[in-house]
Amino acid sequence: MIDNKLPNMYKLIILGIIGFLVAGLAILPRYLSVTDIAGYYGVFMLSFLGSVSMVLPVPGLISMCGLSALLNPILLGIVAGIAETVGELSGYILGFFGSYIIEKKRIYLKLHSLMKNKGYLIIFLFSIIPNPLFDIIGISAGILKLSIYKFLIVVLIGKLIKGIVISFACNLGFNMF
Repeated sequence: MIDNKLPNMYKLIILGIIGFLVAGLAILPRYLSVTDIAGYYGVFMLSFLGSVSMVLPVPGLISMCGLSALLNPILLGIVAGIAETVGELSGYILGFFGSYIIEKKRIYLKLHSLMKNKGYLIIFLFSIIPNPLFDIIGISAGILKLSIYKFLIVVLIGKLIKGIVISFACNLGFNMF
């Protein structure tokens, strides 16, 4: 369950993100207008910044909801979900490398027992709900050295569901009026 290859995995994830963005820049202009591409990348960046900042996910959610009236809500939710997943790595990495600070504290023992058996379920449930508390869950997963692969997969599934549902709901709300 312990994954000690974080630095190499982190490099691989960064290369994957860069590859995704470059491929998107090469392929998307064939299918979308420049304004649509700007909208998707804007939502990507705001969702990423909202997740990585560990404050509030507001910028990404607001931009995604607002643009759902103009862009494909499913694609918009997917873009936001991917961006938020990548942004949540900041909390995981903070916990992974900062675990020595908290390992001897009582809260560590409580987190360890709570997340040891049901960690991925907790990660999924918190990733599907828009809330700033997910940063604590990500930090806890890093502290406990849960597998980064499983962490990313579970977070991605939850964030995709959340992004698509919110974007689609906002789109329906705009279409009602």
